[in-house]
Amino acid sequence: MKKLIFIFLTVLIVGCSSDDGGQDDCENIAQLVEQTNIAFSQNQSFETCQAYKEALVVFVNCAPNIDNVEFYESIIETLDCNLF
Repeated sequence: MKKLIFIFLTVLIVGCSSDDGGQDDCENIAQLVEQTNIAFSQNQSFETCQAYKEALVVFVNCAPNIDNVEFYESIIETLDCNLF
């Protein structure tokens, strides 16, 4: 499961970094953040925590002009996945 999550994140990172996608890619990343947040809420483990944190990093990098970017950055800074 862990490898599957990281493969999925890698594909999204590569997709977000291309020049042809733009806003649609960032909306897909926002959906991924929501999905990984739900998964982490339901099963607090190192793997789900790491997937959520990685999705947040990609989201902030993909859409730096989003509302409340400081909120998402603070989650990234304070979320310690080693506790799980």
